[in-house]
Amino acid sequence: MFSRVLREYRIRYGFTQREVAEQLAALAWRKTNKMVAVDPQMVSKWERGTKLPSSRYRQLLCELIGVSHRQLVGAEPAPVPVIADTSVPNGDVPITVTVIIRTDDGVPQVRVSHLGVPVHGEGASS
Repeated sequence: MFSRVLREYRIRYGFTQREVAEQLAALAWRKTNKMVAVDPQMVSKWERGTKLPSSRYRQLLCELIGVSHRQLVGAEPAPVPVIADTSVPNGDVPITVTVIIRTDDGVPQVRVSHLGVPVHGEGASS
């Protein structure tokens, strides 16, 4: 379960395995002033389920992608942007737009917007 969840988060945030390894190393350095030995091959093994990360790496992964340990291992669902009220005036179709920004310190920030997009716009045929 962990391997699937990790891969889904990595893809959702648009990270390559190399970027996950680099971001984990940078995050560990900022937090502890210690180097960690993580590389893309290690991230690949975690995602394939051939090796599990130590508790230290799991903690760093949780911080990097902004989820709890229970969410990372799949024991608890992670928050997913949803539209609570689907009734939109004027026949518009509700849409959720999620933008993930990778900041200079490597920590992703998620911005969610709810928009109403007209079903029939100018030039649309009925």
